[in-house]
Amino acid sequence: MKKHLSILLSVLMMLTAVILPASPALAADSGSNTVKNPYYFDDVEMPSGSLQAIAETKATSRSYNGHTYYTRGEDLYKIFTKGYITRSKYSIYVLTTSVFSDQSSAYYLIDTMNDASEDSRSISSLDGDYMRWSWKDCNYTYTRMKYSDGYYYYKLDLNWICWDTSEQEKEVDKVVNELVRKIEVMNLSDYEKVKYVHDYICDGTTYCDAALTTTSSYFDYVYSPYGALVRGNVVCQGYSTAFYRICKELGFNVRVITSDEGCHAWNLIQLNDSFYYVDVTWDDSNIDNSLGDAYQYFLVNYENLIVDDSNKTIGYEHLPEAPFQTDYYYRNYGSKIDDYDYNRKDSSLLSNCVVTLSNYNYTYNGSSKTPQVTVTTSGGAYIDEGEYTVSYVKNVSTGVAKAKIHGNDYSYSGSSFRQFRIRPAKMSNLKIKVRGAETLTLKWTAAKGNVSGYVIERQESDYWKPVKTVNSATATSAKITGLAAAKKHKFRIRAFTNEAKRKLYGAYSAELAASTKPKRPVVKLSTKKKSITVKWGKVSASGYQIQVSKSKNFKSIVRRYSVGSSTTSKKVKKLARGRKYYVRVRAYKKISGNTFYSQWSKVKSIKCK
Repeated sequence: MKKHLSILLSVLMMLTAVILPASPALAADSGSNTVKNPYYFDDVEMPSGSLQAIAETKATSRSYNGHTYYTRGEDLYKIFTKGYITRSKYSIYVLTTSVFSDQSSAYYLIDTMNDASEDSRSISSLDGDYMRWSWKDCNYTYTRMKYSDGYYYYKLDLNWICWDTSEQEKEVDKVVNELVRKIEVMNLSDYEKVKYVHDYICDGTTYCDAALTTTSSYFDYVYSPYGALVRGNVVCQGYSTAFYRICKELGFNVRVITSDEGCHAWNLIQLNDSFYYVDVTWDDSNIDNSLGDAYQYFLVNYENLIVDDSNKTIGYEHLPEAPFQTDYYYRNYGSKIDDYDYNRKDSSLLSNCVVTLSNYNYTYNGSSKTPQVTVTTSGGAYIDEGEYTVSYVKNVSTGVAKAKIHGNDYSYSGSSFRQFRIRPAKMSNLKIKVRGAETLTLKWTAAKGNVSGYVIERQESDYWKPVKTVNSATATSAKITGLAAAKKHKFRIRAFTNEAKRKLYGAYSAELAASTKPKRPVVKLSTKKKSITVKWGKVSASGYQIQVSKSKNFKSIVRRYSVGSSTTSKKVKKLARGRKYYVRVRAYKKISGNTFYSQWSKVKSIKCK
């Protein structure tokens, strides 16, 4: 019963249209609007072609008022995706050949999301299908900045509303990170990894029947991986996107597929060079209700996927939605989808063998990394190296690399893979660039090898505390604020490469001991009987220096004094009556054999009585 309840509940998900707000018409060049994800609503007919990816890959750009404006293309899609993944408000700057209206701006936004989330552009587990299925609504404002050279310049301020909140997504990140690390160190075959993910989701979840009887936004989370991986209360969309996220981070080629008539979601995943269907929702329904095989819908062909559909001939709940899904998936995956279920007992399939690498972690040095590969059968017998070949992908720069193992098609067929990581190189040349009283500006040599940024840490009494994250690979300096004045501090730095929501760190630099200056003294003057009294506020210092001059530029100094740390005033005698004098004070502190001086105080002047 539950597998069919999932169909009813998911009616909010898929139908290919967009709902636009019923509001008065706004000016043609500006407006505030809300657009809903067209995959879940059917109130208004979708624009023609809006579900197909645009072939254009290179964007046209123009600069205006400090911003770069783009037509639709790769440059714009990268900015669009990067902003979306942060789950915060952000702006994109676009060029169009026509004026926006409420409707056309909504269509533009939907088309841009479709293109940006196209699978061929996916570079992590956070874009692609994960991005496409995670958003519910988008509140946005469009403002026309100018018209020039056949282009309208628009600023779009975007605020995405997702099925789970930013805080909930952070909990998902934590679960996924721990699970992926755990699976990666286990000696499992590719098949066993996918099965482990399937079982992990099924074991921790139940289908959310309560969401069937309400439209309350309280149940939004059941459409997200948060429902599957944290709350354990979920519907088919949450099942399939959770499965997608974890398998994608494990390195598998995986997709989310949706139906139109049946309003359902499931997955397509590649194993041993072929694609198979996985429906975690319906398998979990079998488990929870003791209805049958816990793996009835696990790595199956289409015929067995639709065996319990309302239409057992062409499918209903599992009939990919038209026109986009049907055409797209069959055109891109049809010839690669296996006619048979995956054979988990076939020992000749490399995806059923255990593959291990001689090293899973390397340090970047500009050369390619080629860990040695060992392959054993599920029973532990070693397979001769002549039975397979090995190739490597992205194995020079920092990040996640792959070793791909291909069978020779005689004794062993198909392929397998293993991921390994290349960490940033150890940082060097951490030095002081600018020294202040409560700030220090540090500098370093930029790291090589496609890093994402740097983290600077300061030593506390018994631990190191991150004090600055620099999200720029080309940055070579950073200002550290909030430091205690006239004190020695210790710093270290390391580079990182972003890997989905994780950071792949390099080794720390050597520690840098750097002292801040004393604070700048504040001076007050008074005069009496051919003398001047200089007073200043006490700061952390070993002592103070005082200078008295007849000129503002201190080229005619008439008195110099050096006093101890406990002294905060100095009377200067035997001065010329009626002459104007200029005074300044600075503190100094001796730290580890070095003397550090504060800035001179502001110059004060007074006419001597």
